[in-house]
Parts: sequence; structure tokens; C-alpha cells
Amino acid sequence: MSTKYKHKYDKLTKTSNYAHRVILQNIGLSIKGKIVHHKDHDISNNSLDNLEIIDSQSEHMKKHYYEDTINGIPRMQLENIKRRTPVDCYTLDGQFIKSYPSAKATEEDSFLQGNVSKCIKGERTQHRGYKFMPGKEVV
Repeated sequence: MSTKYKHKYDKLTKTSNYAHRVILQNIGLSIKGKIVHHKDHDISNNSLDNLEIIDSQSEHMKKHYYEDTINGIPRMQLENIKRRTPVDCYTLDGQFIKSYPSAKATEEDSFLQGNVSKCIKGERTQHRGYKFMPGKEVV
């Protein structure tokens, strides 16, 4: 996935704008003061069916919070996981094995903290033949 938005230069007005905004303007849609959202979160996919006009930045962030998930958990929620988040360990077929108070604590059973953290963030599917998921906070 691209990390930069593509620009289009308008020779008539001598201005540059983001390609996804120009595409919507060229078909006559008014987008001034609005957000153009890529539904599939791929900013290089500027097809009309992938673009959505949103009224506010707060509505745009809600889209990302609720739509962009990893293992059913909103990505933004995962990115905010604290260092001491409890971790649950499962077999690859989903059988619960053990809870740990943090990713660091999994080192007591010879797991690597960094790889366990990547699992609970959805960046890895498993580590050393086990799945790791965020555990429940103990209050």
C-alpha cells in the first residue's frame, strides 16, 4: 500500500490537488470542506466505487476505528494497547493455554516478547506454534 497520496496538476488553474479529490470534482461533486475517504484504506485505489465523501474529520476517524480491524479488534484500539496489556495464549486450533499479565511475562515460558506483541497487534499470526491475543484487563 502506498504511503503518499498522488497529486494531479491542473494547468488551467495552475493548482495541484490530491488525485482522489480531483476525480470527484471532475464528475461535479462538491467536496470543499469535506473529507474524501478510501473505503478499502488503499490510498492508491482511486476508483469511484472506493471513494466516499464524509462531512467531518471525526466521522472519518470513526470509519477507520470501526472498519479497520485485525482479528475482529479495531486497529486503532490495538495501536493503543498499553505495554502491560494482559496476553492470552492459545494453541493453533484455538484451545486456551494460559494468561500472562504482559507480553514481557511470556518470556518465562521462552517466548519472545517482540513476537508476542506482534501477534496481539495482528502483525503475526502465531509465534512458536501458538496464537497470542489481548487478554482481559483485571480491575
